[in-house]
Amino acid sequence: MSRGSGKRVPAGRIQKGAPRKAVPAVAASPTRVLAAVDQTLFRIRWNHFDFQGPWCIGASPADDVVKLMMRLREMERMTPLQVFSGDPGKDYGDPARLPNRGARDKLVDLGMADETCISRLRINGPSRLYGFRRDPEFYAVFWDPKHEIWPSNR
Repeated sequence: MSRGSGKRVPAGRIQKGAPRKAVPAVAASPTRVLAAVDQTLFRIRWNHFDFQGPWCIGASPADDVVKLMMRLREMERMTPLQVFSGDPGKDYGDPARLPNRGARDKLVDLGMADETCISRLRINGPSRLYGFRRDPEFYAVFWDPKHEIWPSNR
């Protein structure tokens, strides 16, 4: 009810002379605007990672894990095209071509033998992260700090 008049004011209508609510300055003009996430940026997913196998990240020294995470953070600022046009990313194709029999067998155990293209991310030196990609996401499966899964021919 408005003051003194005894009349009801319909919802949503402001009566002349009625006090108005002040909007805080922060709400009226926000100083911090959150930017939308670029959906095309490269992302690493860990929901298929083999945490029990011979290429588990848990067997690595903490310093190596920190270096891995820092490198992946750099890659997640890139698009999949930037990651996989040359270095650090590479597609190898059919996982049945993996030269390491243990890795092929492990993919069978994990139910991923039917994947069509295995890929890797070179982290530093011999260290590699293997997995499957569905752009813009890379599904990590194996952490290979000794370059055993797909060793160099050199």
